[in-house]
Amino acid sequence: MDEASSQLYIEPPCFSQQFSEMAIRHKKKPSGSYERFSSRDDMRNYFQVTRKRAEQREKDIEEDYDYGENMDFGILSNAPPQFEGFDQGDPSNQHDI
Repeated sequence: MDEASSQLYIEPPCFSQQFSEMAIRHKKKPSGSYERFSSRDDMRNYFQVTRKRAEQREKDIEEDYDYGENMDFGILSNAPPQFEGFDQGDPSNQHDI
């Protein structure tokens, strides 16, 4: 539009009233919700159950995060102590002398 002349005027497309009404009434195809639920109450019940599941999942994730946040992982991340003169190889390879 930046390249169009300021003197250029194009009339918008003109559709019949019947076509305009049909376009508004049928602007998108149904995605199957009507067929999926046998009634509006079933649909609302589904939403309620789904929200409860989501709330419980959120609570579980937060509890898990809190648990992990309060754990001390320092023991796992530090290397084992090294002792001089002691071979710390694989214990299955050590044999009696």
